[in-house]
Amino acid sequence: MWSALKFSYGVKDTSGPLFLSCICLDRFVAVLLPIQFGQLRHIKYRLSLSILVLCLTFAYSAAKTVGGLPNFEKVFTGEILATFTWMVMCNVSIMWALKRSRSAGKDEMHPMKRKAFKMVLSILCIIVFNYLPPVALFPFEDYYSPDVFRCYVQPVGFAFLNISSTIQPLVYLGRLEKVPFLSDTCVKKCCSRVPAANNKITPELNLNS
Repeated sequence: MWSALKFSYGVKDTSGPLFLSCICLDRFVAVLLPIQFGQLRHIKYRLSLSILVLCLTFAYSAAKTVGGLPNFEKVFTGEILATFTWMVMCNVSIMWALKRSRSAGKDEMHPMKRKAFKMVLSILCIIVFNYLPPVALFPFEDYYSPDVFRCYVQPVGFAFLNISSTIQPLVYLGRLEKVPFLSDTCVKKCCSRVPAANNKITPELNLNS
């Protein structure tokens, strides 16, 4: 039972950052390299990348289950550092491309691009909030005693990673015009600002069209 639990922890800790990196790669290519994105839309490319991520995940989880490997925890530290750097770079590049792609003679961003910019910005904030603590703490493992690192530093870092499972779905639901399991009355009470924002966006879309 304990081995199965360690294996599931390994899957959770590894698959999340790696698959998020794949999503960031997909958005990065779609925005900055649209021609190549059209050429790589076949499912075989995404399937191959997903299989690679699953192989890396199961290899890490199996090694975590076996245990006893020297400096094994530094593998996860290296993975978090690499995925965090990649995700931040992708999202910042996408935001820069959206900010730069304004129509000639117009200072304001197109409403649809502004909406995409805000969405990417919110994703970047979530990534920084969830992954910066372990990125800032785990590389300095050698500076802590083993007990302090295992009992204090690791739980804090993993707490920020685990809370992303709640924050990310809430952000997704917050972008929906209608939440499936809430009535219109509840949505109006909770999101009273949404209609006003839509009224501001609609005239701009009509002008641009």
